[in-house]
Amino acid sequence: MPGYGVRIDGQGQVLPVDEWFALLPAGGPGGSLPTTRFDLHWQQVQLLGQVWQHTRMQGEARGRNWHLRWRSPQSAGKLTYQAARIPAQAAAIHLNVQKLVLSPAQTEPLQSARRASGMTSSPAWASGGPLDLDAHMDHLDWRGHLAHDVTLQAERSPSGWQLSALKGEWLGSHWDLSGAWQPHDGGRTTLQGTVQSHNIGPALEALGMNSLEYGQARYTGKISWPGAPWNWNVQHLQGTIQSHIKNGRLKKMGTDVSWLVYVNPTTLLKDLLTLDYRPLFGEGLFFHALSAKFVLGKGLARSQDIRLNSSALAMHGAGTLDMVDQQMNLNLQVYPLQSFDWLLGDFPLLGPALFGHSGKVLELNYLAQGSWEHPMVTRISSSSAKDK
Repeated sequence: MPGYGVRIDGQGQVLPVDEWFALLPAGGPGGSLPTTRFDLHWQQVQLLGQVWQHTRMQGEARGRNWHLRWRSPQSAGKLTYQAARIPAQAAAIHLNVQKLVLSPAQTEPLQSARRASGMTSSPAWASGGPLDLDAHMDHLDWRGHLAHDVTLQAERSPSGWQLSALKGEWLGSHWDLSGAWQPHDGGRTTLQGTVQSHNIGPALEALGMNSLEYGQARYTGKISWPGAPWNWNVQHLQGTIQSHIKNGRLKKMGTDVSWLVYVNPTTLLKDLLTLDYRPLFGEGLFFHALSAKFVLGKGLARSQDIRLNSSALAMHGAGTLDMVDQQMNLNLQVYPLQSFDWLLGDFPLLGPALFGHSGKVLELNYLAQGSWEHPMVTRISSSSAKDK
């Protein structure tokens, strides 16, 4: 082979990059390629469990290092691979992606082919020698959800990948996560961390929940699912999520609950004393805090401790959210007359004597059922809290 290198131009049908990555040199002593430049067009590129159509790849291999630029309708970016100099050192991949589209439509043909051929679901590069990954994505379209400024730092070992940092912005929410991907024995992905937003309303609406107008939110938790990170599926999620939303407004309520908020005159005194005039104007239920802890499993999110507090009323709830069909089934205990509770319920001796240990003047029970977008809230009973 000439010392000045070679150039490869052409086109091909299918390039299985997931398998090709296994051929990258892991480091240590070994041969190296002469300078090789290439400009190739592929009908299909198989990568990250996806099928990319009409991809152009340009770059060069110099010694044991690679530089690559690619562009297709689904993705565009640059990749740099630096081989390790000694066996104990990790090789490194740096990714700068302008756009990346991940969709089920691109995944199914490749997964079907893998099942038909008897191949494992995890790609060849899912485990192996030490490898560091540093990636930045300007635009990530994950099944129709567009995220921005996504960064990923990960390290590979023989047991899989450690995801030391995964951050991004999506509809005004900021994600700060970490986790692991263990590809053996069927594989499993785990993520934990926080999601924060000054207004979580647009993000919840994109997920099908149209009940919250706005609110400052913070979510913490740990979730996992079988398979690779890009095989995320709500039906297979497991874990727990703690939700805290403050200074928000609910915009979808049943008729009875709306009447309590709009007409209840006992909220007026507290609103004036606390300089909180928002419940006196507009529609919906303004609240100070809405919190819940959810346990995820089999496509459901279950909670026994949903709590809402506002100047108009307090609410406790428990029940189930169906994440697959986007349905809800919640039992709600609503405590109106918050101003009476505030003035009298907590008064020593008098409050418990009149209203029981809870200090609540009145309790109303509701059932919230139906779709996330338009739930039906119906009253099922009412009683004095002292009778409980």
